[in-house]
Amino acid sequence: MRFKQFTAALTAATLLLGVAATPVLAKGKPEKQDKHRVSDSYGDMDEYDWGLKDVIKLSLKGIFQGRGEGVFAPGAKITHQETAVALVRLMDREDEAKALTEATIAATLSGMVDAAKIAEWARSSVALLVREGVLTEDQSFAPTAETTRVELAVLLVKALGYQAEAEEKAHVELAFKDAHLIPAEAVGYVATAVDHKLITGYDDKSFRPNQAVKRVEMAVMMGRAQQLIGDERPNSYQGVITAVDADDERFVLQVEGRSITLTLADDASVFVDGVERDLEDLAAGMRVDVQLNQAGEALFVEATSQVGSPTEGRVEGKITYLRLPSQNVLALVKIDGRPYLVSAQAEITLNGQTARLADLAEGDAVTAMTSLGLIHSLKAVRTTQPVVERRTGTVSRLVAATGSSPAKLTLTYPSFTTPAATEEFTVPTGVTIKINGKTARFAELRVGDSADLTLTNGKVTQVEATRIALTVQGTIAELVAATGQSPAKITVVETSGAVRQYVVAQGAVVSLNGSSAQFQNLQVGDQVVVTIGSDQVDKIQATRTTARVIEGKIAALSTSTNTRLVGLLSVTQTVDGKPVVSLFEIPVGALLRVNARSATFADLRLLDSVRVTLQNEIITQVDVTR
Repeated sequence: MRFKQFTAALTAATLLLGVAATPVLAKGKPEKQDKHRVSDSYGDMDEYDWGLKDVIKLSLKGIFQGRGEGVFAPGAKITHQETAVALVRLMDREDEAKALTEATIAATLSGMVDAAKIAEWARSSVALLVREGVLTEDQSFAPTAETTRVELAVLLVKALGYQAEAEEKAHVELAFKDAHLIPAEAVGYVATAVDHKLITGYDDKSFRPNQAVKRVEMAVMMGRAQQLIGDERPNSYQGVITAVDADDERFVLQVEGRSITLTLADDASVFVDGVERDLEDLAAGMRVDVQLNQAGEALFVEATSQVGSPTEGRVEGKITYLRLPSQNVLALVKIDGRPYLVSAQAEITLNGQTARLADLAEGDAVTAMTSLGLIHSLKAVRTTQPVVERRTGTVSRLVAATGSSPAKLTLTYPSFTTPAATEEFTVPTGVTIKINGKTARFAELRVGDSADLTLTNGKVTQVEATRIALTVQGTIAELVAATGQSPAKITVVETSGAVRQYVVAQGAVVSLNGSSAQFQNLQVGDQVVVTIGSDQVDKIQATRTTARVIEGKIAALSTSTNTRLVGLLSVTQTVDGKPVVSLFEIPVGALLRVNARSATFADLRLLDSVRVTLQNEIITQVDVTR
């Protein structure tokens, strides 16, 4: 079992901008005696010191804690249900999960085949993820199964809201030597997770997708995810250091344009670039994540290398991708393919007028001002005349829309080369679609259709498809009803004598003797005119004449090598006082009954009294009375 369809639902990040300041220099701090630090909370981290910083940070934030009595169990594997709880806490939605009533939880998990095996402490978190579309309720959850590296990569990418980026990378070639072990549907997610440094490969160039994740590895990857989105939890700050006073164990933090002076707690731990250091190792210009204790003192400080003076950077180009902010995720803009997070307080203009991010569109020319990788000013210019383009080709691939991604259509262009050139397009909801001049839905398009796409400012605004229909006349030899796994099928003995089976499209128009009918109203022996659009039957026009009945005795029975027949039947009947023998072919699909009960050809016997019903001179029913 793998985790399914994790949605973008992390806490909204407040990424902070720093301003230049002159640090207060230390004047010779006296040597300190050894003291207990918060990093000493777990006594089993000695062999895993590379993950200590993230373990302590997530533990203090209440996201991913130890197992009591100073034990973190860093080398233990993490299960699906433990991962679900950790994810909900990372999303800062544990209170929401706990507020779910038992009735709501039971109803939400009712379609999950192994819901009864989920531990009580994890039920509400799993239910919340199902309600959010993070997990699929009609799949096995396997709560105690170990979470694998590929599962966690997919989890984190979807949690950060990078699904669109993952879809764009669905067909990239991963550089890992065991990339063939990564499921096709996870390739884009692994590529995105690696690009954002959420997860890395091993020194031997392997990824090991099916390897179980250790608790310490989970902490490190979740810590990296939190760095990308920021944090708004109580007693937490993110900002840029503007001054350090090592003598008084204080430092000044610039947070959203205001200065905050913080004192280091006696048991505080300070990490710089993942290594435990002291306060004097901090410097102005460093970006830090601070966790306070109940007294308001800095208990945990995580700093990155000095970033220099936080001067603004200028980025110019065109918007190639735009993800609007959600309740829990910052907006993301790609400028000429390069991604940037957008501050919730960013100043945005369009053609010189104050605008919202939702007013912008792909193709807009923009000038963005960034600081520490975050856009805080975005000026967009859109030409008054839209750029309209046309693309004409053959539909070679169709991908229906899902809850997390729009529909997609791939065109193959006429070419004398092999392989022919192809291009994929996103088809937004609401786009006008026509097939042979009639308004249609995306689901009605088919591979093989000729399509003419209209693009306005790079976006598909209209799809006009042409479908060349083929008409076949003949007699129905077999009918196969649709099931949940396969479409309906019709076998026709064509006027040329050829016997062919065709797939019937969902929603095909069916008529019988000129009146509207259903596929199930058709019978073997009906005369038909079948219209095939692309590779499926779009229309069936059936004609049924009055049935002819022959009564007599079975004179001979023989099997047939023809796959469309179940056997040959000779019937002796009396005509004008003389015996007349007629030979009939019994087609596949004909109804056979003995004493009014369903039977097979093998159940028939010589000299049985028989009544043969023919429709258009094809046997549709054989009734034997014995």
